[in-house]
Amino acid sequence: MIINLWSPKHGQGLTTTGLAMAASLEGTVQYITEGDNLPDALAIAGLPSGTDAHDHWEVKENLTISIGGFGTPDHVIYDCETNWELRHQGADLNLMVVQADYLALRRLMTTGKAAELDGFIVVLDSSRALNVDDIKNVTGLKHFATVPVDPAVARAVDAGLLMHRRMRQFNVLKLSSFVEMT
Repeated sequence: MIINLWSPKHGQGLTTTGLAMAASLEGTVQYITEGDNLPDALAIAGLPSGTDAHDHWEVKENLTISIGGFGTPDHVIYDCETNWELRHQGADLNLMVVQADYLALRRLMTTGKAAELDGFIVVLDSSRALNVDDIKNVTGLKHFATVPVDPAVARAVDAGLLMHRRMRQFNVLKLSSFVEMT
């Protein structure tokens, strides 16, 4: 399965959510990212952030982070950041990762990208005024999952341990639940 993940603006939790999704998949997984996001992806995965002319890094036995892509993994997740042009044209799913953030939703609606998306994953902070229903009503998109904002996730990222801990907050990112919803 090929999944494009995109966000209308930076700071929405796309890379952390995407890597957590990749870590939860069965089989071999390739997480593809490019540009400015690569150092963040490597840091979130607990890897050194220097690129050292590599084109791929092994996070754990079944998961690699790469630039461009290589081999024949069972699943590929493209981290498109905020650049929709980085997406894989033949993807099985095109998902937006977004917080319940008025400015992100405003930017989404001004880009016209909502029509090209299959749905969204919301990174939900309970202190925000907007909720999942608000996002569905504004975008008209299908809600695939809610990942709660939790300080334990931030601590795992800061310690470089996110890929090595089972975080219950990401249980909603199991591929089987996405397949059932499509």
